[in-house]
Amino acid sequence: MQQLGPDVYVETRYEGANVGCVRTGEGLILIDTPMHPRDAQTWRERVNWITGQEVHYVINTTYHPHHMLGNRFFTTARVIAHQAAWDQIEDWNSSKRLLKSLRKQYPKAIGDQTELQIVPPQLTFTGRMIIHRGEKVLHLIHLGGQSPAAIGVYLPEEEIFFSGDVVVNGQHPPMREANTGQWLRALTEIRRLRIKNLVPGLGPLCTKKDTQPLSDYIRLMRRRVRSCLKAGQERKEALDSIDIRELVGFFPVEEALPAVKEEIRVGLRRVYDEL
Repeated sequence: MQQLGPDVYVETRYEGANVGCVRTGEGLILIDTPMHPRDAQTWRERVNWITGQEVHYVINTTYHPHHMLGNRFFTTARVIAHQAAWDQIEDWNSSKRLLKSLRKQYPKAIGDQTELQIVPPQLTFTGRMIIHRGEKVLHLIHLGGQSPAAIGVYLPEEEIFFSGDVVVNGQHPPMREANTGQWLRALTEIRRLRIKNLVPGLGPLCTKKDTQPLSDYIRLMRRRVRSCLKAGQERKEALDSIDIRELVGFFPVEEALPAVKEEIRVGLRRVYDEL
């Protein structure tokens, strides 16, 4: 756990997503929760021990399971997220097919659950929301781009920004639900804020300058797809003709190269359909 400022803590070592904690004087506010039960329980114990407070709110930056599977371990908290997150989770919680898929992807996180247990938000918003708690002020900003429900959490006094997966540092971004035009606008909006510490959805802590490579990556992808569209190519022909090596080289790639290439192809398909 790292302390970023007065009463603001972050943990980047859990699998799936970075998580944060804000001590307000009137209870704790968490930003996302660990997806593995053991990690979620450890996080709960650590923040309670360090702060001496109970968790009153959990803010989920998106509806993706690795950001919110741990919600169920914070029973004293009310969950806050974008309205699109509530809509999605209501569908998921009745889906046996999704439970099977998640058990295959995240066996440690799902364990022996026979029903999906994702705690939906009790408080939702669509544009912006401001939380005043004790002496802390948190601005919840709908960003979109990476997913319809993607939000950021901004602490203007501390100049700290939790981006969720709208920013991932040093790795290829997941783009299965992307609206890349909106994503680029969101990254520009982040760079306009006064930010000393940026907490990405995944990867090491960074600054707002570190969002520029991600913008460059998305713009390159859009340029390559747009050239194919201008040439009149259908989607399969277009994707087969794009040399993805320059995209692979944008971020460090280790053993999971085939998976990274497939993720890039998924992103290119998404961009093709968008444009």
